Amino acid sequence: MVEGSNPSCPSTPKASGTLGFSNHSCTLRQLKRRQISVQQRDNGDEPILVISPSSSKTVNTQIVTMPTAVNVYKNIIARQDEAIKADAKDAFAWTRAKPEQYVFLPHIANRNRAKDVMRRFFDHFVRAAGLKTSHAGAGRTIYSLRHTAIAFRLLKGDNVDLLFLARNCRTSVDMLDRFYCRHLSALMAPEKIVGMKAKTRRVSKPKSASKKKTETDE
Repeated sequence: MVEGSNPSCPSTPKASGTLGFSNHSCTLRQLKRRQISVQQRDNGDEPILVISPSSSKTVNTQIVTMPTAVNVYKNIIARQDEAIKADAKDAFAWTRAKPEQYVFLPHIANRNRAKDVMRRFFDHFVRAAGLKTSHAGAGRTIYSLRHTAIAFRLLKGDNVDLLFLARNCRTSVDMLDRFYCRHLSALMAPEKIVGMKAKTRRVSKPKSASKKKTETDE
């Protein structure tokens, strides 16, 4: 059986991988392997995932993830390959089919059902962690992970351009401010507000003995 295929046991590596990836990306259910690639960056920073979505409400330009999503993705694929290859009767056919495999819950052809299973994964974890409701009393759903992904970019990133972030998440700067980021507070990242470096006090050097003697002679 494919790892994580039992929806009654959501606390599997498959479930944690699904939710872990969601925290560092803005898309999930319909992703196929052929739509994702690992891209090295010219400046030497950590690699990122580049996702080419097959459809969108507005545009179909590529989107990128946080660097943390790279290892999560690689672990998911490695576990799937190991489990499915062991069950495959025709290894060559499996190799040809891999690009068209869904990244999450690939054994579930009905993607609406897969979405329901992902929701149960999420519900299980937040209840177990005592996080089913926010500090304001609102219930958390799997869509909350989209908020988390956007918040991580703003809190952990340096000089994040809001326009490019909005484009990457298929939304607008106005929606970022009014909807996704309304719960962010200054205490979450005070260094972004203060933006001041501690001043270095100048310490005067003691006068040399020869200079002191000259001043005394005068």
